[in-house]
Amino acid sequence: MIKHNITSAVLIMASIGILALPANAKEKRVVKARAICFERTAETPDIFISGPKEPYKILMPVEGFSMTFKCALDQGKAIFYKEDGVKPDGTPRRKIVAQTKVNGSMSKVLFYFVPNKEGTKRLYQVIAMEDGLKRFPLGHTRLLNLSDSEVVFQLGEHVKRLSSGKSAHVAEVTKRNDFNMALVVCKMKTKDGQWRTISESRTRFTNRKRLLVVSYVNPATRQPQLKFYKDIPIGPPPPLPNE
Repeated sequence: MIKHNITSAVLIMASIGILALPANAKEKRVVKARAICFERTAETPDIFISGPKEPYKILMPVEGFSMTFKCALDQGKAIFYKEDGVKPDGTPRRKIVAQTKVNGSMSKVLFYFVPNKEGTKRLYQVIAMEDGLKRFPLGHTRLLNLSDSEVVFQLGEHVKRLSSGKSAHVAEVTKRNDFNMALVVCKMKTKDGQWRTISESRTRFTNRKRLLVVSYVNPATRQPQLKFYKDIPIGPPPPLPNE
């Protein structure tokens, strides 16, 4: 189970409150979305979100991204629920398991599910991130810091410093070798103010994929680590610059 160091960071990023599902929302904005899960909770129920017409059952992939689906927002919020019995009128009773605000400028969203610590009312906290190719193009990288500490990322020629619970968008890395490999270094600030290198490796960067890189502290080992997610679009790849 994810401990406090991750959930407290996510609280900074997603405003999670107590909200009853409205019986009839006047207006519901429909957006395209995908989902990915940092780690499943011990209880992994079927999770739904309202669609344009019918509820949509969300898959909770851990290693990759879900297929694109359409969902309806309630007053700018994505509300995720599970079915919890049946009402007297025979319709399913809904219980909220997570919710998050979606920026009004987003037409395509990536929902990143992070488990809450055991005993929390909501099973997950959800971070909503821009997923459209115009604002997050192929070849670019998104950084996300789920640790309680400040981190510094170096990706090729780019350097980004992130406080706990913050994210950053990194443009295409151009400082690469002949194999499109570039140095990726992550340092985490310790309690005594020193910077500790937690990861140093070479990663392939191309204009045919996007990357999501997440820094966190492993709850089992208490050691800082990185998660890399490769986001490769389905369909014909875009042409290379020399094609």
